[in-house]
Amino acid sequence: MSFAGHLLAIDDATLRLVRDGQDDLIDFNAKDCVLVYAGGGSASPTNPWDGGGDSAAAPTEVVRLVVAWEERDFWVRVPFGTKLPDGTVQTKGYLTDVDRVVRASYLLIADPLASGQRAKFERAGDPVDQSNIIQGRYFVCNWMRVA
Repeated sequence: MSFAGHLLAIDDATLRLVRDGQDDLIDFNAKDCVLVYAGGGSASPTNPWDGGGDSAAAPTEVVRLVVAWEERDFWVRVPFGTKLPDGTVQTKGYLTDVDRVVRASYLLIADPLASGQRAKFERAGDPVDQSNIIQGRYFVCNWMRVA
């Protein structure tokens, strides 16, 4: 192993500790978010969780994600000097859910500022598995608010 390889090597106990901490972050802080897939109707303005309330409603599925509402809380930082549009959020979840996230047309998240209201987001790029010491277990995805 090279000198740099020795500097970057992390023992199994440390990796387990980091993985357990990241799992706890998701398990204890994640919120129920709704993935809405293409097809059918649109979400009802009074209850966006119901997919429109009719038989032609768009298919939906609940996924648990941690939501960072403020850029300072993002796990994957944007390049210095880059301005993000207002309403950009970042989510973190288990990599086992990433295929469902990619297939979704949009995401509904409970708005912390408007009790009972749901904010609608579209993906702003592909999910990534970077900036994680534990590779192949978590993903991070940016979303832009559209309603």
